Amino acid sequence: MQDSPKGKNIDLWNVTGLVNTEFTVYREAAFDNYIGFYKVTDQNGGIDINGDGTPDILPGEAGYTQAAVNKDLSNLGLSVSNSQAATSKSTLEGGNIYVAFLIINSKPDAVIDSSTKNYPAVHLTFLGANSDQVDHVHLLGDNILGFEDLTNGGD
Repeated sequence: MQDSPKGKNIDLWNVTGLVNTEFTVYREAAFDNYIGFYKVTDQNGGIDINGDGTPDILPGEAGYTQAAVNKDLSNLGLSVSNSQAATSKSTLEGGNIYVAFLIINSKPDAVIDSSTKNYPAVHLTFLGANSDQVDHVHLLGDNILGFEDLTNGGD
């Protein structure tokens, strides 16, 4: 079901220790997009801002996008030139759930700075968090995600 984040996240909730990961990004887009990942408190997408383990902000609430990008695991930030592929290896901590976001034609710095004039579009896994209320992250197969970078569903 596309309106559900199930299967569109990295669920290490029942895993202990560190997990080695490998991500491969293929790009066929005019925009120079950035794919990042952030940790959520549960399947509902809550973000723990103050470090107490409970959600402080939920998808759809004001400031959620900035909180997600601010929690970006920069060691997983993925970007590649058009018509190219790139692979990145990292380690994730078990006992957590990680989800993706896509920054359109920009990088995290433009989202977390104090100016809203240059604020790029950001599409998140949780439908309620997207300003256009459209699903931009699609499960294409086991461990394969597709991202739609145009607002309102695009192409």
